[in-house]
Amino acid sequence: MSLRLDPYDLTDIGMDCVERVLERSKDLQELKVDISALQELNQQNKLARLLRGQSKRLTALSLEGDSAHEWIPKAAELCPARCDLPILRGFCLSCPKPFKVPHPFVQWIVSMVSPWSRVSALMPYAQWFATQPSPMTLDNVEELFQDTYFPPLLEIAEMWMPLMDVYLKGLEFEPEDWKRIIAALDLSTLETLNLSNSNFSQEQLTTLIELIPQGTNPVRRLKLHLYHTDLVICPSTITLLRKLAEKAPHIEIDIYNPCDS
Repeated sequence: MSLRLDPYDLTDIGMDCVERVLERSKDLQELKVDISALQELNQQNKLARLLRGQSKRLTALSLEGDSAHEWIPKAAELCPARCDLPILRGFCLSCPKPFKVPHPFVQWIVSMVSPWSRVSALMPYAQWFATQPSPMTLDNVEELFQDTYFPPLLEIAEMWMPLMDVYLKGLEFEPEDWKRIIAALDLSTLETLNLSNSNFSQEQLTTLIELIPQGTNPVRRLKLHLYHTDLVICPSTITLLRKLAEKAPHIEIDIYNPCDS
């Protein structure tokens, strides 16, 4: 049994009803949550309620909204590490307008898209957040990612599921931050990687090719969506795409940039 939940129109009473139904639904195998308009405080509150009660059951989480500088800190506060969502298979961050992600939050995104082998070494966040004043803002988030680690939990390791779908739409990163995110992704298990409406460019395509391990043994075919990015189709880009096809034939790239036509 599966459920896709969009709580946008739900009142507090409606959220109470949903929580009671979820509590009784012991056989629920897939719980997918889509929360839009996160610039609105009531939508952030709904996200908080669902994460507090259902984080260990979520199989997909999609977050979207304007004014990302307001809700991304809130999302990072509510779910500071991927270990909080151990069976997550789909993760989406989407901004209707381009949003340049501040450097401190890149580490949070890296944590959210990383496989267990990396996450087990990237988990200071949950304990750290428990001691911090709320809400988090861009002013105090610099302390977010200190080099204090706690050991991986056996229970989480046994539950862990790799991500299949990652969407980072409308987000812009510095080149070094792009490199960290690309390096964190497990391209052997992903089925969808959507980086549309971003500043992904030829430099990031080069990084992607360089970071793909030789002899990668993919579990499934990967579809890479690059709509409306900074990747310009030119002879040097075509050369890079050929290199990618040779090194990782399981990756299929879907590109559409109107400026190229």
